[in-house]
Order: sequence, then C-alpha cells, then structure tokens
Amino acid sequence: MNIKQWMVGLTTFVLAASTSGVAAASTSVLNTGDNVKLSQETENVTRVNVSNNNSANINQEASTHANTGGNSADRNIGGGSVVSGGVWSGAMFDASANSNVTAVNVPGTVGAAPLFTDVTNTGDNVHVDGRSSSVTDVSVSNNNDAWINQSANVGATTGRNTADRNIGGGTVYSGNVGSSADFSADANHNATAVTVGGTSGVTTGVGSSFGLVNTGDRVHGNTEVSNETVTSVDNWNSLWLSQNSHSHVTTGQNSAERDIYGGGVRSGEVGGSSFFDVTHANTNATMLGVGSSWMFGGMNGWW
Repeated sequence: MNIKQWMVGLTTFVLAASTSGVAAASTSVLNTGDNVKLSQETENVTRVNVSNNNSANINQEASTHANTGGNSADRNIGGGSVVSGGVWSGAMFDASANSNVTAVNVPGTVGAAPLFTDVTNTGDNVHVDGRSSSVTDVSVSNNNDAWINQSANVGATTGRNTADRNIGGGTVYSGNVGSSADFSADANHNATAVTVGGTSGVTTGVGSSFGLVNTGDRVHGNTEVSNETVTSVDNWNSLWLSQNSHSHVTTGQNSAERDIYGGGVRSGEVGGSSFFDVTHANTNATMLGVGSSWMFGGMNGWW
C-alpha cells in the first residue's frame, strides 16, 4: 500500500513597479518683491505587503495483512506435507505540506528625488522651503501550521501449518515472510527573496542644491531630503508529527507431530523493517538586498 499526499504550495512573485522614485523637483524664483514665501515638497511611498498563511491536516492510516499460513495435512495414509509460499506485507506513506516561495522586486532607483532651488535678485523677507522624502516598506509574512499523523499496522504470516498424525511421515515447509513500513514527512518550508533598488542602487537626494544670488534682507532658505527603506520578513512554523508502526511477521507455530516414520518442519526466513524520514521540516531561507541586482534565480533548491 502506497499513500502519497501533497497539500498547499504557494509561489508568489511581486514586481512593485518598473521604475520607482520621484523625478527631480526644481524651483526658480527670479526678480520678486518683498514678503515672498515659497514651499515645495515631493514624496515617494512604495509599500509591498505579502502574507502567506497555510494550514494542513493530514491523517494517513493503513492496516494490511497477508497470510499463506494456517494450512494442514493431517492424518493421511502415505504421508502428508505442507509447502506454503512466500508472503510480504507493507505500507508506504509520503506527506508533503506547506511550502512558500516569495519573490519581491522593487526595481529601478529608489529614494528621495533631488531638489534644485534657485533664488535670484529677490526683495526682503523671503522664506523658501524644500522637502523631498521617500519611504519604501516591504513586508513578507509566512505562517505554516501542519498536523500530520501516519499510522500502520502490518502483519504477515506463513506459519501455523500442521502435518500431524500421518502414516508415512509428515513435513512442513513454510515460505519466506517479510513486512515493512516506510514513513516520509516533508512540511513547512519558506523561501523569501527581496531586492530593493535594482542595479541602479538607492539614491538619497543626490544632487540637491539651494542657490541664492543677489538677495535682499531677511532671507531664509532650507532644503531637506530624507530616505527610509524598511524590509521585514517574518517566518512562523508549527509542526505536529506522529509516526507509528506495528509490525507482525511469523513463520513459527508449525508442527509435524505424531507421524509414523518421522516428521520434519523447515521454516522460511523472516524479515521486518520500519523506516521513518523527517529530514525536511520547518526550514526558512531569506535573501535581502538593497541596491542589489535581481537575485531570484538562485532560489531554486533552497531546501
């Protein structure tokens, strides 16, 4: 008996934008009068939120039994014999659940745009302010919850054969017998790659300038540039796993008794095995890059 089960596999690719950023802002004040107040502001906000939530409940059960035993050749005149064939009984389980592959790319140049401000030949009482800001926020959340139960009850027998009370002798030949139970569980894997900025890198207001030429009195000029990049990856895995095997193999309990001219029993070989494999469970692989090139080609084979 071979039981395989796969549940919940997600692959997410997010391309935030072909280009990200704000074009340069420019303000020019030429030959103004008194009491001038100017303000310019640019803002670039990029937010990417990815949430993967997986829940798997897998129950695999098998009860197998194979039997060529329980044969009899009793009370025969001229002898009696029993030859039983070989028998094998087995159960195989394979459970795979909850895998997430997430790729987020915010390409191009990310950051606050440069500000260029020129004030020429102004009067008195001039107030000029410039502000450029950029916020890039990438958040990835992977939540996996797996409950896996694998249970097998395997039995095989060629025993319990009789060749008793025969005139002329009695013989029993029991065949070979084997049993096996194989369990494999693979659950809760997260692979996450995030790149921000692409090959151009991250620009934080490079080239910003404020120029004053031939101004009057009481002139105030201010240029402010800010850039914030936040990348967060949260992985949470929970796995409950139970693997149980109960095996029974026998070529015993054979008899060749009370035979005239003798009796003999030859039992076959017996083998039994149980194999448990939980080598892959609850794995997380995360790659983060700011100002890095597209890296997702290397995500294959992370687990």
